[in-house]
Amino acid sequence: MAKHDKTETEDVEVPLTHARWKNFAWGAFGIGLGVFLAINMGSIGWVLAAVVWAGTITNVKKFVQTFLNPPGKIVIRGEDVVLPRGLCTGDEQAMPLGDLKHAYLLRRAIPWNTSGPVLVIETRRGVFEYERDWFPLDGDQRLVTATLNRRIGRAA
Repeated sequence: MAKHDKTETEDVEVPLTHARWKNFAWGAFGIGLGVFLAINMGSIGWVLAAVVWAGTITNVKKFVQTFLNPPGKIVIRGEDVVLPRGLCTGDEQAMPLGDLKHAYLLRRAIPWNTSGPVLVIETRRGVFEYERDWFPLDGDQRLVTATLNRRIGRAA
């Protein structure tokens, strides 16, 4: 039981990590596939290439963001919590623990291209979602969930 008491009083700071090279690889693959389609398939290839490039923009944007902003970190300190809006966005929301509603891990109902589990934190200011790949250690998601649930008076 002493382990659980520790999370009630101590500050918890969990850094996030970026997936810079994964985004780079998907971006390079999408651009290369688009070029291949445009060169080898004629006019329909240009249409397909545009669709592929439109889907690739997200990965290229995420890759560039890793250079512009740090990944961020989840901080639970006293009666306050600081939650980043996303990975490498540079936007963090500081709020009192009273603004939190729920913290849980979503394991099954996630998109096919998202690595689970996903840490979901529901607040009065919105929903914050953090993928498994964003955490350096396996237990970090569970640590955040357990700490938040204890501090807001919910069973962990």
